[in-house]
Formats: sequence, structure tokens, C-alpha cells
Amino acid sequence: GSQMAPLYTTLALWIGSLLMMVAIKPAVSKRGLAELDNPKPRELYFGRYCVVAVLSLLQTTCVGLGNMLFLGVQVSHPLLFMLCFWVSGLVYSLFIYTLVLAFANLGKAIAVLFLILQVTAGGGAYPLQVLPEFFQIASPFMPATHTINAMRAASMGVYQNDFWVQIGITLAFIVPFVIMGILRPVLSRFTYWFVEQVEKSKVVA
Repeated sequence: GSQMAPLYTTLALWIGSLLMMVAIKPAVSKRGLAELDNPKPRELYFGRYCVVAVLSLLQTTCVGLGNMLFLGVQVSHPLLFMLCFWVSGLVYSLFIYTLVLAFANLGKAIAVLFLILQVTAGGGAYPLQVLPEFFQIASPFMPATHTINAMRAASMGVYQNDFWVQIGITLAFIVPFVIMGILRPVLSRFTYWFVEQVEKSKVVA
């Protein structure tokens, strides 16, 4: 049970972040914009995300404490265990928030695709060495891979700073998505055209 907890908990964090973006509009409404004093794109991007970040911290705190206090998951370093939840929740929510902000419903579909890939490529159920080559190649590019590794370190014991290395790699996923979010107005023509073409195809409603 404790060995499998990192995989299923990580998937829960990803799904929780996705559901937040189903319930919350990522873009500021026209009415809200009218009440603001000529905000810059980065201010809108980070300002709106603050709402998502607060909900993410509440969500991950409940899940982390539930693992330790309710499910009785083995945890060697409780503080590091909770830190892993908080960091992962913020990274996942920013990841999905940016995708939905840039690509609307298509962004949600991309997030679901990542979820499906991470079930196997995250290495949470089976060692990567016994999986097909595709998943071995994709694994380092999946945020869940590094969350699972960090959570295992916090649960079973830290070895040669492996916890901090995995947390650092998880945080690195923020960089491209922050850049995408800040440059969204510049990329908007392409993203709007791309989303329009996908919606016309009826693949994503």
C-alpha cells in the first residue's frame, strides 16, 4: 500500500488540478477587466493564478494529511512529504492553468492526455526498465515521474539528496509554462487559429 501510494496520490493531485480548471475560468472576465487600471498581461496571468494556487494548497494539504493520518501511509519525513504535495500541486495547477488559458478546451484535452501517459510512464506501478521503450523515453518529460520519486524518498528515506533533486526537476517544469503564459498575447493569433481548427474537426467540443 505505501509503495503504491505515490502513484495514486500523484494521479489524484493531477486530476484535482484539472477539475479546478473545469470549475474556474482561467481568463479574467470583460467586466473584471473594465474595473482594472490597464493591467499588463503578466499581471493578469499571475493574478488569476493566485486564486488557483490557494485552492491547490488547500487541496494538497488535505490529501497529504489524509495519506498520513487517515490511510496510514508510511512516511519517514512528514515535512518533506507535505512539501512534495505542495510543490507538486502548484506545478500541476500552473501547468494545466496555462494550457487551458492558451488553448481553452483543447488545453483540458492535452492535460487528460498527459494524465493517461503518466499512469504508465511515471514509473509508479512498474520499473521503467521493464516497460516499452516509448515509455522509458517519455518518462523524464512527465512531471509525475519526479513527483513519484520525491514522494518515495520522503516516504521511505532520502538517499544522496534524491528528494531535493526530484523536487528541483519538478519545479523546472514551471519555466516553459510561465513563458507561454506571459507571451500568450503574442502567441494568441496562432493559438486562436489552432483551437478554431481543432474545434471545427469536432474532435474536441
